[in-house]
Amino acid sequence: MKSGGTLIDPQIVSVSAEATNSGAGDGRFSINQTIERANSSASVELIVDAFLSDAQTNGQLAFLIESGAIGDTTVKFFNYLQGSPIEVTSVLLNDMSKSFSLPVEKLILP
Repeated sequence: MKSGGTLIDPQIVSVSAEATNSGAGDGRFSINQTIERANSSASVELIVDAFLSDAQTNGQLAFLIESGAIGDTTVKFFNYLQGSPIEVTSVLLNDMSKSFSLPVEKLILP
């Protein structure tokens, strides 16, 4: 996350078995896979959990997605406030990096 709030206690909930490594911290999440798997356009899943603080309800959260993957990268955001995941947005990255904004209320309101 680039701006608009602070991610508190980011933790990796699960990583698909195909991942070679993953990490969470300092507002960043990462996942890697083998070059052979990336070349085959296969997916790798990383699910993370974090608390959002210091965000204004009428503000925007700014994110930066970076990828070295071959082909497209899809990043999905979910709201878990009601206990069940509700998809808020899906962002398709078909380049090496992409910045985008998401209204805060989509992630903090049920």
